[in-house]
Amino acid sequence: GRKAVMLQGLTLAASVLAVAGAPEPPLVAELKSDLDRHDRRADLGRSATGEGALEAFLRSSEHRPWLAYDPDALLPSPFDAFLLGGGCPSVPWESEHGAPAAGEDLDISVCFVVGCGRSGTTILGELLSRHPDVVFLNEPRHLWISELPAFDVWSTLSPDRAGRLTFSASEASADLAAVVGRAWRRLAGAAASRQSSASAPGTDRRR
Repeated sequence: GRKAVMLQGLTLAASVLAVAGAPEPPLVAELKSDLDRHDRRADLGRSATGEGALEAFLRSSEHRPWLAYDPDALLPSPFDAFLLGGGCPSVPWESEHGAPAAGEDLDISVCFVVGCGRSGTTILGELLSRHPDVVFLNEPRHLWISELPAFDVWSTLSPDRAGRLTFSASEASADLAAVVGRAWRRLAGAAASRQSSASAPGTDRRR
């Protein structure tokens, strides 16, 4: 918003200078480029789909070599595109043949690590993820926002989604709990299976 207003003012000033034969200020071209890049990222965020999110989750973590899955895959990514466009669609969990995903019947316990920003919650999750029976998900917005849009307090669509930090007990419906619970079980089952395979004798974890 402010950059667009600034660009309008500079463009007007540049047109006046052009009459006098003066060159266009370099800042005008820089702002145009920046706003164009902003628009492209926003378009990417708006057009984002949940396709491939589970596959991305099951790739080895680039920043956490001890894991055979990627805890950041459901943030979503690219995160700046989500902030600018708000795209955070539901992840298609079923296989193409409609078969239940791995972990459908898995008995798991869910623990939420909460805290203020920059307070160490992520590093605590990373430490816990070193235990073989723990699956770590780093702020999986793909699970939250598609089922309860008001969880979005980050993106440009937050006002339209009535994004907020407090919720009533009535919003924690049984249907919502069932949907999110199934997603957690499927992710935990898939991650545990992949982690087990990656830890098998003779498996190269350096890929």
